[in-house]
Amino acid sequence: MYTIFLSLLSSTALFSLRNENISFYSELVKLNTIIEFTLFFFFFLLLYNFLWSKRIAILLGLIFTGFAVNYFIISRSFFSIYPLLVEFSILIILLIIYFFERLFFLDFDMLSKCDFWISVGLFIYFTGNFFYLIFSLSKISQADKLNLLLIYCSITIIKNIIISIGLSLPEKPKNPDNFLPFPDELEFNTIQNTHNLG
Repeated sequence: MYTIFLSLLSSTALFSLRNENISFYSELVKLNTIIEFTLFFFFFLLLYNFLWSKRIAILLGLIFTGFAVNYFIISRSFFSIYPLLVEFSILIILLIIYFFERLFFLDFDMLSKCDFWISVGLFIYFTGNFFYLIFSLSKISQADKLNLLLIYCSITIIKNIIISIGLSLPEKPKNPDNFLPFPDELEFNTIQNTHNLG
């Protein structure tokens, strides 16, 4: 769903830039920021197991909503990267909470789960974009801007590869906790000690 939304929004944004409608493009980027945060927010809210992590996520969601309403609607200012920095920093915090929960449960099967690899790919993407935006704020040379663009493209490719790996993992059937993978015909009463310990 997110991919379909992103491709439609990107196509519309490119069309508006082609027609040099910068204000429409700015509004599309604002809409993308809000919808992107909302989709990822609910994705992580569904993955959380602890009540405290859900409460922290809701608090961070309210903080972003307040910031977005203030910045996008009330100020009506031209697009800036500060909402993206706030979005990425909150999503990075939500991802750290998710990883903490996985470590707390000692989930040994987490490497075979799709949501883990999606989260790893998103973590790389959000942290890479966060630092890309911070560096783009500073006054750097044209060669450094090209290097930043190369880093941004590399991060996006790595994210897409990791998420693709996660989506291609087969779903493992869930076993009951007391299930031991012994064959049914194995009889423990007939096993004899063949080593003489004396």
